[in-house]
Amino acid sequence: MFLYLHLLNRRLHYLINNNYFYFSDFDKDKILEYCKENCLEKNFSSKSEFILRKTFKDYLLNNNKIILKGFINFGVKDYLILLDEIVGQSVNNYLIEKEYMEFIELLKCYVNSKPPIADKIYLVYENHNSTLIDENGDDILIDSNIGNQYLSDITFSQNDYCLNTLLTLLPKELIINYTDQSKDDFLTTLELIFEDRILYSEQIGKT
Repeated sequence: MFLYLHLLNRRLHYLINNNYFYFSDFDKDKILEYCKENCLEKNFSSKSEFILRKTFKDYLLNNNKIILKGFINFGVKDYLILLDEIVGQSVNNYLIEKEYMEFIELLKCYVNSKPPIADKIYLVYENHNSTLIDENGDDILIDSNIGNQYLSDITFSQNDYCLNTLLTLLPKELIINYTDQSKDDFLTTLELIFEDRILYSEQIGKT
């Protein structure tokens, strides 16, 4: 197993450095992290196990001994193709993440550069759907005009309209009440953009 992981890591390094040499060392390290994560996926594990088992079987049927270097270079062609696909997928994953974080940083700078328009806004989040409420308990109309300057072509979730409205109203405090068991991408995105302006309802009154 150690030898397999060592050879896998070396091959991933080679593919990244050879095919994506124009990336910085930092970017390459991030891509390698995605490669390792993607290699742990069940789909990859099943495919790689099938390919390697078949390759070993076919090789041993025609050879009395295994010359490891030659076997790796020429006997696992399908496996190397699979690794190449993993690297390509990982590059796409990383570029999407990088674009997402750059856009988040842009929105964060925008929020921090403008004075708040609303003092408090309450966000009720249930079953991945948002309802905005003002300080008086009245519903806030969520702006469905998504074509303004604040939103890019990145789709965070179905709650883009809600984000659009919040970026227009710029609340001093955004108090969130959510009923789902765990935070999803939308709530994480709000945390990244609004940072310490966000307070969850269960935190109110706590020190």
